[in-house]
Formats: sequence, structure tokens, C-alpha cells
Amino acid sequence: MTKVEFTKNWALLYKGWVFEDFFSLPDGEVINTNKKREVVAFSLGQGEERKDFFMKRFFSPHFKDMLFTVRNFDRLCSQAECEWKNAHILLENGIDTYRPVCWG
Repeated sequence: MTKVEFTKNWALLYKGWVFEDFFSLPDGEVINTNKKREVVAFSLGQGEERKDFFMKRFFSPHFKDMLFTVRNFDRLCSQAECEWKNAHILLENGIDTYRPVCWG
């Protein structure tokens, strides 16, 4: 998949980025990793415009997670899309969590 879906106006911050750019951040710091995914912290912008982010990059899904998505969303979807959907479900129901910016 090479599509990246953004929340509201966040696409403006990543204007000109392509899917592969999310896997080649030169200034990102890997803060957690395992065989299935890694978590990277990075910042964009300068001064008051600076925004800090974290990103999970999934490399290969657990089979049980794939079955979970079929059971809960009536179709197979990636772990990234599943987390995107779940975070939005929490926010829509007044449960505070991280604010997802994009998935792809």
C-alpha cells in the first residue's frame, strides 16, 4: 500500500511527502523496536511551529491481529489502520487518547 490518509489539515504539514518518506526519516529516533514493528520519535518545523510526533512502523503483522480486524471491522485491514480506527472510536466517545495524524 502506498496511500497515506491524514486527519483534517495535517496533510499540509507533510506536503510533498510520499509513503516511502515515512520509512526513511533521517532525524527520527527509534525509541522502541521488536520483530513486528518499531516506534520512532521525530519533530517537524522550527521554533513555535515545531511539532513533535511518534510513529509506529509495522513490518509484519501477527496472525491473531489479522483475525481480530476481520472480527471487528468485517474485513482484513492492516495493524496501522486498525489502530487508526480504534483511536478515532475512543476520541469520538469522549475517551482521551493520542491524536492520530495519519496512517498508510
